[in-house]
Amino acid sequence: MTVLSLIPRQRAAVLEAAREIFARRGFLDVSLGDIAYRARLSPVRMAELFKGKKELFDAVVEPRLARPRAREVTMLTAIFEEGREQGTFEVRDSRAAARALALGFQHVECTLLRVGLPPGALKRLWRSGFSGDGANCQSPWEQHSHSGS
Repeated sequence: MTVLSLIPRQRAAVLEAAREIFARRGFLDVSLGDIAYRARLSPVRMAELFKGKKELFDAVVEPRLARPRAREVTMLTAIFEEGREQGTFEVRDSRAAARALALGFQHVECTLLRVGLPPGALKRLWRSGFSGDGANCQSPWEQHSHSGS
């Protein structure tokens, strides 16, 4: 086995380790050393494969951002179709609008991971009735359903 044939395997091991650790601990609480250890590589070898944590994070999330998740697009398309039928709002291409919105959600999710908010934390925050200034803060969906519209 040549050294060149090890590079794709090492890169794949690093990406798998990073995906797992970022998902569990968030972006800020992870070091390149943590990922290198999990991937069984030296920190020097890790630095040869990825210039920094942001580059590695982008390599992990890029495939997720390439295409929105099918389940989300299907659900959002149905919402847009129902809204059009009820005359609530007008969307020319429900599928395209759903894909764009799903991509937006994924970008928000990646940004939250990057700033260290663990996966699922936003959902738990809404469910707990987060209040930053003493006022009860509801999710936009809850606000809409309680407003009577």
